[in-house]
Amino acid sequence: MQKVLFFKEGLTKEEVSLEENGNLDILGVVLGQKDARFEIDLTTNYLKPNSAGKTEIRIVLKDNAVCNFKGLIKIGKQAHGTKAFLSIKTLLLSDGAKIETIPSLEIEANDVSAGHAATVGRPEEEQIFYLTSRGLTKIQAENLLTEGFLSEVINKIEDVKMRDNLWTALQKSLKRKL
Repeated sequence: MQKVLFFKEGLTKEEVSLEENGNLDILGVVLGQKDARFEIDLTTNYLKPNSAGKTEIRIVLKDNAVCNFKGLIKIGKQAHGTKAFLSIKTLLLSDGAKIETIPSLEIEANDVSAGHAATVGRPEEEQIFYLTSRGLTKIQAENLLTEGFLSEVINKIEDVKMRDNLWTALQKSLKRKL
């Protein structure tokens, strides 16, 4: 099963629960520009045995956009044999953009596999240089790198219409120089 989240500006609280033998991939995207503010609290509850889930979040921020992202994996006492992972990757496209990510685990069962990771980075200057030396402007190069960064999540969306709509929204944002 798959759940897709396109986070909008403001406060978002999302809580997802998995039952016995449940399997869920959560894919999420945040696009922030100008003075956008995002407060995101995402909790994934594993309640019963042998559940599995992977959460992949990609965040792109520019200008003075700010995002505070709290991601929690909760594995209950009965959820033995659970496998869970949370990945939050952020691409900052300006000095004014800010991110705070807090991935965390709360594990009450034995015999589980759980982990989390968070990364924050900027486009590599070597990549920008290479692309501009091939005729792209700096903005076009950043847009291409942004598309590649987000494609890791967007291309995993099984619902073709939803995936196409997300790519269309991204293209509109990039034309406005996300």
